[in-house]
Amino acid sequence: MTKEEREWYANPYLRMLVSPMRRDLMSGRVLPRDFLLRFTILNIPGSRASTFSSLMVAPDLIEHRRYKSQAGRVGHYIECNKAVIEMSEQRQYWRKIPSKNAQFNIPYFQARTGHLLRLRVLQELELLAQHLQPRPRAAGESPVMRRLTRAEFNNIKETGVIPFEKAIAVIVVPPVNMNPKTKQRPIPADSSLPPQEDDRPIPEKPLPPLCTLLPTVKDDPLVDVPTTPQYLPPAKVPLYHGLAAFPSRAQRAALHKALNRILSIERTARWREHGRPEGTVEGEEGRKQEDPWARGDKKGSHAYIIFSSADTVLRADTVPLAIALWRLRLWEGDGWDNKSKNTSAGGWKIILPKRLPS
Repeated sequence: MTKEEREWYANPYLRMLVSPMRRDLMSGRVLPRDFLLRFTILNIPGSRASTFSSLMVAPDLIEHRRYKSQAGRVGHYIECNKAVIEMSEQRQYWRKIPSKNAQFNIPYFQARTGHLLRLRVLQELELLAQHLQPRPRAAGESPVMRRLTRAEFNNIKETGVIPFEKAIAVIVVPPVNMNPKTKQRPIPADSSLPPQEDDRPIPEKPLPPLCTLLPTVKDDPLVDVPTTPQYLPPAKVPLYHGLAAFPSRAQRAALHKALNRILSIERTARWREHGRPEGTVEGEEGRKQEDPWARGDKKGSHAYIIFSSADTVLRADTVPLAIALWRLRLWEGDGWDNKSKNTSAGGWKIILPKRLPS
């Protein structure tokens, strides 16, 4: 590909828009597949006491094909939005499914879908780490991920601007605290099976929004910049809050571990290419001595920034990770309507039909 083609390929939103088109079961509209959620009818075998099997509506093809076999099954698509699932049951849209005897358990379907969407993020991080290991070149010039310093993160919180042109996402994931009773940290969990117990603590204060879209350039009323809203929206970067996006402590611990693994690979690649970074501080009697440790505002924060450009795709593709995070945002209802709680979210407005399409 040419450099211009690689720039297009490195854009997660263009990649989502060119995904195969599928028809939404509820609205009858044709949308890109990445904005929809696929579900199928599974045959649940009976227990020993009962020889009869049952049919159940379950999410399908959410995990990566490397971790989950994608056997040929008849599937249907619906908007990737948790609130639409409840509305679909009220309006009886599921009667259009050929298997009318299938059971539809809304709490199970929502919990299972949310778990798999978060698991897909962890899977994309693991695949990204595998692709990065054999490609240590240009790690310093074209990093795919790094940790923001405390000064950089504080500047983002104060100004509301992410001043990085090639950034496609920022994830804020602090390390998971120890359990006050057991004095142990949770074991990272990245299994497709649902957790054995609910380890989500009751928050003492309201959680931040799952995602906030922040511009890359601060609006300056003194500068006249031509805008073309009919063609392109203003460039914004999603900032994901790990506490809201991954409420499960075990999954959040797995997310923190996967992010730090990629940082370790990037650090090793830079050392192999350029050597250990040099830094000097004032030592005894005014002499200069090497200081390998960052201090003060130069220390790393809990924010991880992900890049994607024509240069980074030559090392590894971070777009699938950005798409997995965006689909989680869509599932939680953010990004479909401008009337969402996050007024800076924006997105595509979905108008549901009042009756079934003919």
